[in-house]
Amino acid sequence: MKHNLKVMLAVSFLQGMVFYASVATLYRLHAGITLSQITLIESVSFIVTLAFELPWGMAAERIGYRRTMILCSFLYFLSKIIFWQATDFGLFLAERIVLGIALAGLSGVDSSIVYLSAGQEQSEKAFGLWNACGTAGMLAAAGTALFLGEQYRTMALLTAVAYGLAAVLVITLRDLPQTAGKSMSAKQMTQVFRQAISNRKLLAAALLAGLHAEVIRLLTVVLNQPVLLASGLSVTQIKGLYIAVAAAGTGGVLSWRLSQRFGRRLTGCLILGIEVFCCIACLSYRPLLAGVGILLLALGESLMMPLLSTLQHESISGERAAMMSAAAAVAELSAVPADLLTGFLAERSLDTGLIMTAAVLACMLAVWYVLAGKEKKRPQPH
Repeated sequence: MKHNLKVMLAVSFLQGMVFYASVATLYRLHAGITLSQITLIESVSFIVTLAFELPWGMAAERIGYRRTMILCSFLYFLSKIIFWQATDFGLFLAERIVLGIALAGLSGVDSSIVYLSAGQEQSEKAFGLWNACGTAGMLAAAGTALFLGEQYRTMALLTAVAYGLAAVLVITLRDLPQTAGKSMSAKQMTQVFRQAISNRKLLAAALLAGLHAEVIRLLTVVLNQPVLLASGLSVTQIKGLYIAVAAAGTGGVLSWRLSQRFGRRLTGCLILGIEVFCCIACLSYRPLLAGVGILLLALGESLMMPLLSTLQHESISGERAAMMSAAAAVAELSAVPADLLTGFLAERSLDTGLIMTAAVLACMLAVWYVLAGKEKKRPQPH
């Protein structure tokens, strides 16, 4: 249904408007939270998200995707209200717990609504637009935040307003026949999750999606600043590059065009291959090569997301949200060791961290080549 797709694109834009994103750590420090407490809060949030993945997947199949989306969107809104009012460790922890529950519920449900609303043939285009809308919202918020200086509470309030509007907008979603909810016993639910775990294509695609997103996040958010500083860029130049990197996230709208022109398998191989060379380029520590490398890595993530999302959904029939939740849980568990190992190596040597990420991306390229397989020519999306 085109109405649902339009709503999901608008919600993506609004939920991308995190006005305090560039000062999230400073916001907490200003409120008296220490760095060690921030790390602890983030760890608890991840555990909560992981713990609620499967229960939410089961709930979504019982009560329907629309109701699940509404409930989780209001929880998301509530987390931003708490963050706006938070003044101590307990409230910041509560905000992250509520956020973890909301994210676990949205996982698989939001992408399923997008996929089913757009239809299989136009799913890559829809996922690209969906991702781009979120990035556009983030850019709009980042541009506004430049004029707010150190008004942290105002930034948090504006974020809460945007998420409140998104929650209200979600109510206008219409139920699709496949997502209206089903009466399922615990035994049937257990069977669904067994099917998900035994679906090798789904798990492989989910694992690739989780690993790819985490590796690119490490490169463009965590390792990029020390690499760029070592390359001789100033802090002002790094801030400017951050905006360019964020803008690269809108490139996902071109993914379906590349896929149509070169085929899904070749498109993914080209993207992953370029990302491997970008990691190697960063090892030169030359300003232009490092800057362009970071920019292309961000663009690569936005282009790969629609391909991986479509591949996951194409491998599912039946209880889509439950199976996506099971796959997401496996992917999250698998991405953690890679995250910790890369961070451990990079703390000791940036070169080693970059080589590690290049090796992981090269392995993903090989897996993608096998996983994508040969495909029949698909009709041109309109």
